Amino acid sequence: MKKIIGLVAAAIIAIAIYTQITIFVVPPIGAVPEGRTVIMLRLNKTNFIDSADAMCERIQGGVS
Repeated sequence: MKKIIGLVAAAIIAIAIYTQITIFVVPPIGAVPEGRTVIMLRLNKTNFIDSADAMCERIQGGVS
């Protein structure tokens, strides 16, 4: 019984993290030559794992 409760709790936590958090990846660029990975609250148009280039591709159809 304790295992089932633990599994249900873990599933609820995993779903909450997946729906509320974004892992935002900043690739190496001039201002940040080593790149960064930021964990932040999810915005309207972000995915679970996202980047600025991916957002531009989805919203504008390309990266310029």
